[in-house]
Amino acid sequence: MIVISTISAALVLLFAGCRKQLKYFSFQYSIESPGNYKHTVSFKDDKSYRIETHNYLMDNLARRRAPIIVEGVMTDEEFKEAKKRVQDINFYKMKDSYGFDNGTEDQLPIIYQIYFSSKGKNKYISIKDAEWKELPQGFPRLVDFINTFVSSHKEK
Repeated sequence: MIVISTISAALVLLFAGCRKQLKYFSFQYSIESPGNYKHTVSFKDDKSYRIETHNYLMDNLARRRAPIIVEGVMTDEEFKEAKKRVQDINFYKMKDSYGFDNGTEDQLPIIYQIYFSSKGKNKYISIKDAEWKELPQGFPRLVDFINTFVSSHKEK
């Protein structure tokens, strides 16, 4: 009995350690209230990032476009955390859309869009009015990381 549990534990550790590491990738996340605002965050395996903020409502009132764009390079610690959060989700197993078929027409919907690319494969995902429980377990942690990252890097 002890031998079987020891072998089982060793196999679990072996397979957990064999998880493929994400090397080459590109990730983009946006959250939008159509006609009001859009925030887009993207980062790549070279540690570069780009944050775009569009305030459509105020731009329309001022009759001009004035997006705020911040670009830079992530620290090693930021990149390690970003990569971990992205790696925790298998985007290719996700559906292409969530929440668009629920029949409700919200006045002010919030729409999330995700683009992920790795090893020549691309995945586009759109989310509107979806329950968090419908999404992969790591998705709320990814969104939390992105919100924290944007708050600490937005233009001063």
